[in-house]
Amino acid sequence: MRRILVIQLNRTGDLIQTTPLVGDLVTENPEIQVDLLVLSGNEEVVRGLSGVDRVLTVGEQEVLRMNHELTGEDPSLVGSKLSRRWLQESGLGDYDEILDVSTQWLGYWVARELKAQTKAGGVLTRSNELLFEGDWPTYQAALLDFREWNRVNLVDLFRGYGCSSRTPGAGLRPYLACDTHWVHGLGNPGRGFIGINPGASESQRRYPVEGFVAIIQGCLRLGYCPLLVGAPMDRPICEEIADGIGGQIPNLAGRTRIPEMAQLLSGLAALVSNDTGAIHMAAAVGTPVVTLSGPASATGVSAFVHETGPWGEGHVVLQAPLSQPGHLLEVITPALVLDTLQWRLGLIPADALRIHLESAPRVEAWHGERITDPSDSLGGIRYAPLLPSRPSTRNDDASRLRTFFARNLGRGTQEKVSHAAATDRLLVPGEVSSLTSLVSALESAASRARRLHQLAVSDPESTILRTSTSQLQDQIQRAFDSVPGDSIVGPVAAFVRWKLKMTSAEGGLSGVLGHQQRVLERAGDWIRMMTGKGIPG
Repeated sequence: MRRILVIQLNRTGDLIQTTPLVGDLVTENPEIQVDLLVLSGNEEVVRGLSGVDRVLTVGEQEVLRMNHELTGEDPSLVGSKLSRRWLQESGLGDYDEILDVSTQWLGYWVARELKAQTKAGGVLTRSNELLFEGDWPTYQAALLDFREWNRVNLVDLFRGYGCSSRTPGAGLRPYLACDTHWVHGLGNPGRGFIGINPGASESQRRYPVEGFVAIIQGCLRLGYCPLLVGAPMDRPICEEIADGIGGQIPNLAGRTRIPEMAQLLSGLAALVSNDTGAIHMAAAVGTPVVTLSGPASATGVSAFVHETGPWGEGHVVLQAPLSQPGHLLEVITPALVLDTLQWRLGLIPADALRIHLESAPRVEAWHGERITDPSDSLGGIRYAPLLPSRPSTRNDDASRLRTFFARNLGRGTQEKVSHAAATDRLLVPGEVSSLTSLVSALESAASRARRLHQLAVSDPESTILRTSTSQLQDQIQRAFDSVPGDSIVGPVAAFVRWKLKMTSAEGGLSGVLGHQQRVLERAGDWIRMMTGKGIPG
């Protein structure tokens, strides 16, 4: 029986977003045995998840301490062997495959220490280099350079870690264990309950208290029963909001375990929430979500709707401007939130919402829809604009780029790549000339890498090897410097640059050069078919 370890040491929402990956693995091979390594407390999320054999846990504070030991951030922990002792007691063993979808140094280190035939995700080398094994993990790392172009939801990106060939069907949603025996005892909800989740880990991600008060008052006028939900840390802000309307609504923040919260969310007509783990919990139990999203910090860094929006059909994200620092969520007015909610509940027509959106040019509105394009072999969810009349050239190009990546990452045989050429040429109208030059530059660099790789194998002590290798790196850099800054090929170039880095010096110069040769040849094929030239012979 094939044994697979999935590592997800981030928080609850991230684990929920990982469950479709597990579902794909089990559906494609029912005989596999899956172990999960998660944070303590999150084992409740995946209780009953089909195909999971064991759920192993580690405390969040333990993870932080071991991260500090492994990175050297805390000198007092260096050499303490804290991580080594934990691993010996963890119950982890050898696997056929390890998929590390977390962003924790402990996860990278575990992926290195355990034996496995294949590994995907972040993995530390023996010399503590961090490599991202596999195409989709490299894509995730490269997102730092082109997040505004990305149209791959994080759930689908995780699914790519497992190289899934399964395209999700209708009704897709993540998994979350529910306590179906739990009863909230809140009485008659009128037209239904509307969940309000006002908490968030950072103040810039919290919609203003007075805005939530106005939304709740609007829900009451519509005949719905609002109730406040959230984690224990959210209870103070929930109490402040409840006080703002005279304490007339239930406040369940911090009063439910994860399975009870799941059961509560499953009975809501809808959830209105900041961009937190609650939106993924609601999506997992099939409850419609209206997410209020904006910059996550004073520097303007944020989660992008296309990356972190709830995975499922019909969810809506109202996005405040991302390019400006500061607290900008107030540009999303309570009236717009209420109209969006009413549209999602079928109470007003789409035209009425569009009129309101047209009067709010600083707010972008997106809704989740299932990808049905047969040429997109990854499938899953994408977020489409609710107001398509606004200029959307960038979004159209980004959507085609997503299809390009979905078709080519994790597969890469010449037969499949060549078959894609007819539609991929649509990606770069008007840029064929500059891209043809880039193809020539990549082919020249690949040819040089091939010759140097052969030399490194036959004569590793050659006096010209180091000098020529340095010249090759300069040649590669010049090739990518020629890519126009706002070109649609920029994300492809960024991915290739990251992919070129994903090899360890531990394999020697011949290993590095062989890796670079393969990546450059593949990149040349990609750019060639984006210009419509196809792949030779």
